[in-house]
Amino acid sequence: MSWLHYLPPKFLTPIQNLPADMASRITEVRFRLCKPFSLTVDGRNLMPDTMGKPCLLSGAITVTEEDLRELLSRLTEGSLYAFETCMAEGFLPLEGGCRAGISGDMVQTGSGLVFRQITSVNLRISRFLPEFARSLIDLLEESPKSVLVVSPPAGGKTTFLRSAAYLLSTGHRPKRV
Repeated sequence: MSWLHYLPPKFLTPIQNLPADMASRITEVRFRLCKPFSLTVDGRNLMPDTMGKPCLLSGAITVTEEDLRELLSRLTEGSLYAFETCMAEGFLPLEGGCRAGISGDMVQTGSGLVFRQITSVNLRISRFLPEFARSLIDLLEESPKSVLVVSPPAGGKTTFLRSAAYLLSTGHRPKRV
């Protein structure tokens, strides 16, 4: 899990102590100021305690301002200012296709919108599933002029696009994608 190096140490142990099959199915990691740290596994929210055991709200790890500061420093490799433009769009692209959604209080400055305070970060964990778009690939191979991919949040839009690009570029009639 290449995304683990972005996490402050306080949040590593709970994830590393999860059963391996559960940890491999994490799709989101949520950090919300003064709220419980949570993971999305199989479409359900899980709040781990400090040892990684699912717990109730009272035993969950609470995210502090310092936690968010450290997380953002890790996500931006210590150069928060270098990512201001990207952050103003509400996300940071990360290695391996992961993304960090960012929200909080923004203000307008002479150079555009900037965050005054970041109140939450949501890591979206990418998965490469090469066959994910297989059922629709015949339609896509007919050289559509455009395609609109729509689904609810966490419905697999990016996973579908990655799979479709892979299948189109390696299929029986490979295309430049």
